[in-house]
Amino acid sequence: MVSSASPSTSLEPLAAGRREARRRAFLDAAGDLFVEKGYGATSLADVVKRSGGSLATLYDFFGNKGGLFKALIADRVDRITGVFDEDGVAQRPPAAALAEFGRKMLDLILDPDVIAVQRLVIAESSQFPELATTFFTAGPAAATARLTGYLADQAKRGRLKIEDPSLAAEHFGGLVKGSCHVCTLFGLPEGLLSPDERSRRVTVGVEIFLKIYSPRGR
Repeated sequence: MVSSASPSTSLEPLAAGRREARRRAFLDAAGDLFVEKGYGATSLADVVKRSGGSLATLYDFFGNKGGLFKALIADRVDRITGVFDEDGVAQRPPAAALAEFGRKMLDLILDPDVIAVQRLVIAESSQFPELATTFFTAGPAAATARLTGYLADQAKRGRLKIEDPSLAAEHFGGLVKGSCHVCTLFGLPEGLLSPDERSRRVTVGVEIFLKIYSPRGR
C-alpha cells in the first residue's frame, strides 16, 4: 500500500506546477499579442501558436478570449492586492500596509506593459464595449474593493476613523497616483518618475491620508 501511494504523491506537485506554467505561458503570450495585433485581430489560435500547448487546454483555463483577457487583468491586479493576503496584515500599522500597497500600485499602473494594455482598451472599446467593462471590473474596481475591505477592517479595529471605506479607498488612490498616471498614459514626460520620486509620492500620500482618517487624539 505504501509503495503504490508514494509515486502519485510525488507526481501531484509536478503536475500542478506544469499546469500553472502552462497557464502563465498563455497569459504572457496573450498580453504580448493583444498589444502587438490588437484584441480583435488576435485569435486564440495565435495565442496557442505563440505559447505552445493546445487550444483545448486554453479553453479549459479561460473559456474564451474574453475570459483570457479578464484573467490577464486580474493577474496584474493580484500583484498589488496580494499585500492584503499576507499573514498578520490586519495587525500591521495602517501606515506600513498602505505604504506597501501604494508602492505596488504605483509601480503597476506605470508599468509599460500595463500602460500598453490600457491604451489597447481605449482604442478598441468602441468596437468591443465589453473590453472596457472587463478591464474596469477585473482591474481598478477589484483593486479598490480589496483596499476598501482592508480600510473597513481597520476602522472596526479603531485604527482609522472612516465612515465610507469605499470613498476613502478612492481618496487614497488619487493621493498616490495624482496626474502621473494620465501623463504616462498619454506619453508625456511628466509621467516619468524616478524611484525616489515614486517613493516620495507614496510617502506623502500616506501621510495626508492618515491625517484625514486617523482617529483624533492619536
